Amino acid sequence: MEPVSYSPVKNDDYVSKDHLDCTYMVKDSFQLVTTPDCSVSFSSLCTQVLNTHLTSSKANKRSRRGLTDILTALGNTIGNTAQLIQNAKTMLNDLETTTEVLSKENKIKYLQNIYDHLQMSATVSPDQLAEIMNSTAAILLYTQECPDNMDDFEELITLASHIYAYALPVNSNLVRELPTGTLYVTRQDSRTLGGKAIGSVDGGYCQLPSLSAMTGQLPSGNINVQLFQFKENPLETKSNESITGATCSFSLQNGSSPIKFSDLSEYIEIYLPRPEAPEPKVVDITWKPGFAVTSTFNITDANVTVVVTAMPNRNGTLSVTLHPPEEANATYLNQSTNITYKDNYRWLITPEMTKGIEGAWKVAVLPTHYSQSEMLTFKVSVFVTKCLFWDTNLGAWSREGCMVGHKTMPNLNHCLCNHTTFFGSSFFVMPNQVDLSQTAALFNTVNENYIVVVLLSCFFALYLVVLMWAWYADRKALRTVQYTNIYSPT
Repeated sequence: MEPVSYSPVKNDDYVSKDHLDCTYMVKDSFQLVTTPDCSVSFSSLCTQVLNTHLTSSKANKRSRRGLTDILTALGNTIGNTAQLIQNAKTMLNDLETTTEVLSKENKIKYLQNIYDHLQMSATVSPDQLAEIMNSTAAILLYTQECPDNMDDFEELITLASHIYAYALPVNSNLVRELPTGTLYVTRQDSRTLGGKAIGSVDGGYCQLPSLSAMTGQLPSGNINVQLFQFKENPLETKSNESITGATCSFSLQNGSSPIKFSDLSEYIEIYLPRPEAPEPKVVDITWKPGFAVTSTFNITDANVTVVVTAMPNRNGTLSVTLHPPEEANATYLNQSTNITYKDNYRWLITPEMTKGIEGAWKVAVLPTHYSQSEMLTFKVSVFVTKCLFWDTNLGAWSREGCMVGHKTMPNLNHCLCNHTTFFGSSFFVMPNQVDLSQTAALFNTVNENYIVVVLLSCFFALYLVVLMWAWYADRKALRTVQYTNIYSPT
C-alpha cells in the first residue's frame, strides 16, 4: 500500500473528510474493499461515496494536469514500458479525485495505447504485465462505477480482452470478476476450438460447435475467445423485451481482427442462468383409461417457445398432441410426437409450430402401453421463454438465428444460435389449466394409432356386408312367400 493525497467527493467543494467511505479494487484475487480510511491506496482505482451528512469544509484540491494531457503523454510513451505504466497510474490516480469525466473515446484510446504498446514491445517483464492487466481492469471498473452509456461497454471489454489475451500463453485461461459480471478470456490454437466451452457452469457459459461446422469462417493460428457474463441487462433502458437473468457478450478475435460467425451449420450453445426465476405452478392429476390429460395455455406473443412438462409417476412413453385454438379453424396445425424420460417428459412448442397464431392452445397427453389396472399420475407444468440477441442494426432484441434449446429449465436458459453476438433471454410462468378430456383422447387414438383405424374400417365394412346380405335375404324370402300364395291349391 502507498499513501495518496486526500481529495473530496465530486459533488461539492465543501465536504468533511470524516464522512467518506472509499472502495478500492485489489489486484490480487481481484476484489473490492470498502474502508473509511481514504489515506491508503491498493495500487488501483478508488471511488469515494458519502455515508452521512456533509459538513461545510473547504477541501484542498491538488493541482494536476488534465486527463487529456496525460492521455496524450500515454500515447507518446508507446515503446517505453516503464514510462507507459507510470502514465497509466497517474491517470488512474487522477480519476480517483477529479470531477472530470473520461469520455468513451478516451477510454478506448487509453486501452488502445496499452494494446499498441504490447504489440510493439519485444519484451515485457511478468511484473510489468501484471501492472498492465491491473490498469486495464481498473478502467473497466471505472466504466461501470461511472457509466455514461452501457451500450459502449461491450466495445471496451473486447479491447480489454485483446490486452489480457496478449499476456496469456497459448491454451491458457483468465478470469476477472467485476461488480456487474465476470470476464472470461482464453487463447487457443484454432485446431482445438471444436466443442470448446468458455465460462462457468455456475455462472453461465458458451460452447462452440464442432470444428467442421466452423470451417471457412475460423482462421488458422492462435484465437482469442472472450465471454463477458453480465449479472443484469446493461441495455435495459433501450430494451424492447423484458430480459431476465444473465446476459452475455461472446466474441472471438484473430489478433486485433474480430471473427464474426454467421449461419453456422451447427449451433453455438449459450447457457444463461436465472437463479431468482419463480418455479412454474405444478398441477397433480390422475389419469383415467379412455381419457387424455389436457393442458390449456394462452399464447399472446407469437415469438415465445412454450415448455410443457408432464412428469408421470412411472417411466413410459407418452403421446402428446398439439391442438390450435378452436376459433383459428386450423386443424392442419395439429402436431404429435412421443416423449420419454430421455426428454425429461418435456415438449418444446416453438414459434415455427404455432405459426404466429395467438389464443388458447391445448396439449393432450396420452400414455401408451399402460394397463388399466395401473394407477398413473402426472405432474403438469408450463412456462414460456425466448432466446434473443442484440441486433445493432435495429437497435433492438431479435431472435433471428436463435432458438430455445432442449436443456432449458426455469432457472437456466439454454439457447442455440448460429452466430456470435450479445445474448439474452426472457422468461414467464403461464397460467395453466389441466383437466381430463375424453374427446381429446379419442381424437388422439384415431389419428395416432393406425391399428385402431384399420379395425374400425374393417368393422364398418363387415357391417355393410351383413346389412346387404340381410336385405338380399329379406327380398328373397318375400318373393318366395308371394309365389307360394299364387300357386297353392284352393
